[in-house]
Amino acid sequence: MGSAYERSFFTIPHVTTLRPLKDLEFSIGHVFQGDLRDKPIRNIFGLRQGALVNLKLRWVPYKTAAVITEVLTREREYLVGATYTFLFSSLSTSVTPSAHYATFADDPFEISGDEQRKHLMIVSLTAQQSLLAHHLDLGIHATWNSNRNMLGGGCALFYQPIRFLRLTAEIYPGFHHDLIDNATLLGGAYLITHGHQFHFFISNNTDLSLRKLPFLSGGDDGLYIGFIIKRKLHLDRIAKRNKEDYHAR
Repeated sequence: MGSAYERSFFTIPHVTTLRPLKDLEFSIGHVFQGDLRDKPIRNIFGLRQGALVNLKLRWVPYKTAAVITEVLTREREYLVGATYTFLFSSLSTSVTPSAHYATFADDPFEISGDEQRKHLMIVSLTAQQSLLAHHLDLGIHATWNSNRNMLGGGCALFYQPIRFLRLTAEIYPGFHHDLIDNATLLGGAYLITHGHQFHFFISNNTDLSLRKLPFLSGGDDGLYIGFIIKRKLHLDRIAKRNKEDYHAR
């Protein structure tokens, strides 16, 4: 259905349609730290308190296998990982296991050059089910974090009422041992083009990293706005254009 190159949720890993060896996805995300309920005009775009930023690259070397690298400004975090999607077309279902290695600053305010860093592994499993002729998608996500040695997870609902617009909601209950804290909630929409996706969302949490989100509730009574811009690059077309320009000189 439609012109989008992906059927993606905000944070939950999803099925990729990038062409092996030929496509590269670049994304940039911002979550503004100012609470919209407190002076919304000043806080809506982080004019007073700034924003948390993440940059991500995703590339498919083989079939539905994807390699991912990500940089997050909070705690100077770096992630590298891989996913592989198993497709069950007759059931309109997909299952995606993934593994990530992450490293982050133990003290994010340390600037002396003697930075101490922590390292951990994140293993995840996501199941995605399409319903109503692919107008409605349901995603369920489970994650294990070696640093916490515990399971976490969340779920998401995705609805596409018209070709170029999708509505998405995600919830992370914040399971912590035997306690259930305030859940982290995300809700919003994204606009679709052939090579871009523009995600806009509101959440009660500013920390939306894969390392923390499935494990910490972090949810509070605040409202924070964010966006993600994704761009698909056709590596084969770029190489062809450069070759044509070279021979045209």
